Amino acid sequence: MNMIEELKKIDGCTVLENINIKEYTTYHVGGIARALVYPENVESLINLLKFLKINDIKHKVIGRGSNFIFSSNIYEGVLIKLDKFDKLEIEGNEITVGAGFQLIKLATRLSRIGYTGIEFATGIPGSVGGA
Repeated sequence: MNMIEELKKIDGCTVLENINIKEYTTYHVGGIARALVYPENVESLINLLKFLKINDIKHKVIGRGSNFIFSSNIYEGVLIKLDKFDKLEIEGNEITVGAGFQLIKLATRLSRIGYTGIEFATGIPGSVGGA
């Protein structure tokens, strides 16, 4: 099985191959990852995770790269970025936010409209999913 070719067959996923991990981390360290996948929606994420589980392929979900460090070796698995899960909806006092939304942006927006308790996050460079 050619893992990359099979990943590219999953609808709603953008697949990058042999990426330099240090370009995706705050500390700019790490080696090469065989695949980086951007699912577009929940359905494509579910299909991706099913494929990885069925084929026993190691994987990691990464956010904005502020809370992990990879070695300089080759990572043979799949990195999953949820950047497209970046929706924020505010309806009354109900707030719905995606895992890929920037934590700094969330804290700033909510503080500006009068919500309190999240001000501490205005300096954290990660995503909601990582937090």
